[in-house]
Amino acid sequence: HTYFPHSGYAKSTREDVHRLIKRIIRSRSPFHVKILVGDLNMRLHGRADAEQDVLGPFIFGKGLSYLDQVDDHYTRDLFMELAREFTLYHVNSRFTRNGSESLPTYREIGVEPSAAITPDTHAETDHVWISRRYIKMVKKYGVDLDIHSILESDHYPVLFRLNINPQKHTIVDPYVGFPKYDLSDLNSKTDAGMKLKTKFITALRTPFVEALVGEVA
Repeated sequence: HTYFPHSGYAKSTREDVHRLIKRIIRSRSPFHVKILVGDLNMRLHGRADAEQDVLGPFIFGKGLSYLDQVDDHYTRDLFMELAREFTLYHVNSRFTRNGSESLPTYREIGVEPSAAITPDTHAETDHVWISRRYIKMVKKYGVDLDIHSILESDHYPVLFRLNINPQKHTIVDPYVGFPKYDLSDLNSKTDAGMKLKTKFITALRTPFVEALVGEVA
């Protein structure tokens, strides 16, 4: 979960936070489910044809043509680059309301909670990204637009459900099938000792290496 500086901050500040997010993602195992969620202060407005690998079709905003009229869509560019580097997919734009409407997550400053939702009064600034390989695990996404839930904030709560069914794993004895060697001659420089050392090193290049290295050390 993170907050990303809005466009009022210098590009250098946003770049610093961008690098920090990337460093955190890199520190995680590639096998972990990566979910990046928060107030990212990014306004997508639309999806270009070349962005279908990271964005879904349902995006709240003023359309791609609007991006040509504004000078600063640097935050958007940073997150497009990050999504491609780490193979992330945008959850918000995969889901819709009433079959056609995309969902805002933010009310512009000064707009009353009871005001009608339009691209001029509302925006999508809170986002959810997930590792693309796990996007189908997201079974439900929504934004709580209930007036009672937003009176204390300009942001709408983002809700999503991730359906994870972990596979059952059988615990295997790591020593089953591992060659049994008399290691008393392992450090010997005789021909027999060198051959034994070669066999032992070869044996370590097996799936059992993690279980064995600690003991050998």
